[in-house]
Amino acid sequence: MEKPLISMVVPIYNVEEYLKECLDSILGQTYRNLEIILINDGSTDGSFSICEEYAERDDRIRLISKKNGGLASARNRGIKEAKGDYIGFVDSDDRIHGKFVEALIHAILLNGCEIATSDYTNNLKKLKFAKNCNVILERNDAISGLLDDGGYKCFACNKLFKRTCFSGISFPEGELFEDIIPMYKLFNKAGRIAYIKCPLYYYRTRKGSISRARFSKGNYHLIKSIDYLLRNALEDNKNDRDRLMLGYLSYYMGFVRRGMLAGADIEKEIKRLRQLVKRNKRNIYIKHSNIRNLKKLELIIFSDFPLMYSLIINIIKRF
Repeated sequence: MEKPLISMVVPIYNVEEYLKECLDSILGQTYRNLEIILINDGSTDGSFSICEEYAERDDRIRLISKKNGGLASARNRGIKEAKGDYIGFVDSDDRIHGKFVEALIHAILLNGCEIATSDYTNNLKKLKFAKNCNVILERNDAISGLLDDGGYKCFACNKLFKRTCFSGISFPEGELFEDIIPMYKLFNKAGRIAYIKCPLYYYRTRKGSISRARFSKGNYHLIKSIDYLLRNALEDNKNDRDRLMLGYLSYYMGFVRRGMLAGADIEKEIKRLRQLVKRNKRNIYIKHSNIRNLKKLELIIFSDFPLMYSLIINIIKRF
């Protein structure tokens, strides 16, 4: 039986320092039937030259250049250009385990799923593959996992999708945190999800990346996105409310923390989060696997000891 063609889309913008590591990890996949679509999103450093070098080296690589439009725009262009039966995304400063594609497509084909996801890690030393770590999640459980503190989260990059999943679904251009709403829509559309419970994707957090960018109005896209996910998920999944709410509070806490560290005027959001924490305090104290104890402690201090939390933020600002 012929192996399906898989399109790996790599949006690229000014990442010459990390790009070769990323591309080497894709070219080194044990699954060989790939087309690798490099979307040069208006890079002004040496990234384009690196792309040309690699395209000459391997005929599976297709290089496409476009005017800078951001990550979502580049991903959407990659989806449009893809010829594979399945599509995956790799951010150009990240790396994937050598069995990343093989493990995900095997789980999809074996279980009749349309989407597979793996865990991710921020520690390159923890990037590893383990046998017999496949789990099949039904729709509601998979959607709840998008908000978990850890696991696979709302990232597009540690997943593999059947190309037809993207019919009518794209990444919202011009927004930060552009993964969240499309991931909810894709998971809701696909139903059963294959989950590889080991970290096959290395997500690099670097200075200048979206996740470390200075606080701005764009950060409000996070609230908009998690509000959308929570509202829609609760309509179909009332039995998992506690898990969804804890994940939601964890994301919201991240937004508030960044805003406070930046000295932004977010009093309205601070007040709202405190009310939500107090309303759901019982669930925070109960042991749940989807939110780390440190996050629970932060939420409790933020809610019950606001002066202490402000003092901690002011100390962090000095460093």
